[in-house]
Amino acid sequence: FFVDKSLFIKEVIEENSKIVLIPRPRRFGKSLNFSMLKYFFDIKEESRELFKGLKISKEKECMEHMNKYPVLDITLKDSSGDSWKETQDVLKLKIGKIYERFKENVWECLSENQREFYAEIEGRKADIPYLQESLLSLIEYLNKRYNKKVIVLIDEYDAVITDMYGKEGFEECINFFKRFYGNALKGNNAIHKALMTGIIRISGGLEPNNVKVYGVTHNKYGEYFGFTEEELKPII
Repeated sequence: FFVDKSLFIKEVIEENSKIVLIPRPRRFGKSLNFSMLKYFFDIKEESRELFKGLKISKEKECMEHMNKYPVLDITLKDSSGDSWKETQDVLKLKIGKIYERFKENVWECLSENQREFYAEIEGRKADIPYLQESLLSLIEYLNKRYNKKVIVLIDEYDAVITDMYGKEGFEECINFFKRFYGNALKGNNAIHKALMTGIIRISGGLEPNNVKVYGVTHNKYGEYFGFTEEELKPII
């Protein structure tokens, strides 16, 4: 069975807020929806055949956005350890792999200083201040390379913090992500749109103050996560 959720793309295109958080329970299709956004918007993809016949393909204005933007898609799933020290090592590895994935796209447009920074992150040698700047820097590099504003997709944005709760260094972890997200998402003119998803909304100033939150009880985006009664009728 196939349930067509492609009009989620239209909702994202028409979204007035630049930074959006959509928390949902596990197994509600968060990662799958973000993957759909990635393939629709990513300038490196050729996605017309992939979306052929889906509801979004009938939205002519929306289809003009297909494969028009650099997309930075990351997930923070499985990025924590038993303490903050171990978690830092895991984050170095995780972010280093992300930098490795985008190196071919951005390397030629980087300055000498930017290449040195890039090599530190990619080589898993970066200390905390570098890691806190890593998301912001990669957004800027993609913007510079393509001369287009970037779409940022952050899946499991809360995964490390929820895993670290009650463990050694939890406060240091919170402080790290305040800067990691704040540096990248607050007032960043290189961003076209940024969407985050996770299990819960974390209080304590973790999110930048310009984020719009659509929780599970909010009508907007509600029909695109999980299944509605109307969608299940043909199946059961």
